[in-house]
Amino acid sequence: MTLDEYMKNKEGVVAIGAASGYFFIGTRDEYEEDIDKIQKRAIASAKEVLYDANARIRALREGGFDPVEVSIYIPETTDPEIMRGVLAGWKADADKLERSARLLYKFIDKYESAIKSKARAESIINAIPYRERQIKETYPSITEDKTNVIVEGEESARFWDKEEFDNDRAKNTKHYAQG
Repeated sequence: MTLDEYMKNKEGVVAIGAASGYFFIGTRDEYEEDIDKIQKRAIASAKEVLYDANARIRALREGGFDPVEVSIYIPETTDPEIMRGVLAGWKADADKLERSARLLYKFIDKYESAIKSKARAESIINAIPYRERQIKETYPSITEDKTNVIVEGEESARFWDKEEFDNDRAKNTKHYAQG
């Protein structure tokens, strides 16, 4: 059953979400008034995230990562005087490798974060519209007089209760009205 089919005759307050949190909390009439605007707002936000993620990936690619080159020379001698210099060189190379490894871990973290952000944003932009999503489950809320509805999707929304959603809705009336 799609979300629209479910909401057609639903009475009372409904909280609708996907992966975590709820992107809508309200009545059937509020659903009809707001759900398309909420979808547009989510897509607009995802487009901003996608732009940022692409910019970060581009910057990381252009910045590159300096190659790490270390050549270990192992002399035939064990003469302490000669080896003192060799060992000092090895330690300097080891320090260089440690610094490069720390930088590489930071580079990896930044790249991984940007790739994950890009993938999440693209999945939201290309997702099935909320109205057409299949319902995975419904159950009564244990904290409020509402029905929780979980639909297919990867979105992590930010609302947990009706008051929180209504406060945001009141602040964004202008934004919602622009649709």
